[in-house]
Amino acid sequence: MFVARPAAVVACLLPFGYRPAEIGFIAWTGLRGAVGIFLASIPLLAGLPNAVLYFNVAFVVVFASLIVQGWTLARAAHWFEVAVPRADPNTRRIQLDLPGQLEYDMVGYRIAAGSAVLRGDALPGRARLAMVVREGRVLLPDDAGALRANDYAYVLAPSGQAPRLDWLFAEGTDARLAEQDLFGSFTLPGDVPLGELASFYGLVLPSRFDAFTAAELFDKRFDEQPQIGDRLALGKAVLVVRSLKDERVAQVGLRFAGVGERLLGGR
Repeated sequence: MFVARPAAVVACLLPFGYRPAEIGFIAWTGLRGAVGIFLASIPLLAGLPNAVLYFNVAFVVVFASLIVQGWTLARAAHWFEVAVPRADPNTRRIQLDLPGQLEYDMVGYRIAAGSAVLRGDALPGRARLAMVVREGRVLLPDDAGALRANDYAYVLAPSGQAPRLDWLFAEGTDARLAEQDLFGSFTLPGDVPLGELASFYGLVLPSRFDAFTAAELFDKRFDEQPQIGDRLALGKAVLVVRSLKDERVAQVGLRFAGVGERLLGGR
């Protein structure tokens, strides 16, 4: 906590140009919490030898980390001048890096009543439901059937893509706000001509793309099949894939970039 982790963080991040303040804050945020306890409970569920010992050790480490570091994080962020305002929806997301699976993370959500996923909205194509925890039982997707309110869904998602899942699991008003934040306020058909769209909204678009539809532009710019949440810049606006049909982009969202937002197309 005080020596080994800070030394390792400095050695790993200093060559990549991180600011001293960023390195200092990352070195201090070796916080252990719900994920550690969750993983420690797996041996108990599997009935492995010494499972109680593993759980007790994990619990003590988490408790010490929370007591020593937990209450200091907000102050540390301000002290290192790395604090930024956040507007995350109320999703209660748990995220876990998977060793040996560098391209995917395990993301866990409590499914709130009224969330988009209960209304039938599907997971993006590159995200896969791994398991469901319902009333204390761990169920495989085929055994769980339709998701229910207060289930806990654990999803395999490409690294860095977890925030694009938040809108599916957010509660009530938060769900609508998170959906609008991801897709924008306008929903358009995938076959909307880009030339007409650019003319209507006063967007700057290379003339060679005037005859393209939004779906055709996504097909052209992405080597793989576009997925829900994929984005492309269109002048000062951003096109976001909202739905798919027959492996083609059926609907796109149109959102306008806020101050300081990067206008780069990509996943």
